[in-house]
Amino acid sequence: MDANSLQGRPASAGRYRAIAESSFDLIGELDAEGQFVYLSRSFGATTGLEPGALIGASLFERLHA
Repeated sequence: MDANSLQGRPASAGRYRAIAESSFDLIGELDAEGQFVYLSRSFGATTGLEPGALIGASLFERLHA
């Protein structure tokens, strides 16, 4: 399956977000500086950390903390 929908329409950001939110995997997005701009709900359930509190935090600072 490619990035386009089965009916030939471009896939939407909303559809990808719905997939991420229903996944048990840890899914995140970083900006160019390595700061979290998105973390899936499963991130909090798995790590015990509140995903919203980490938005804007540096991945690199968290890895080396």
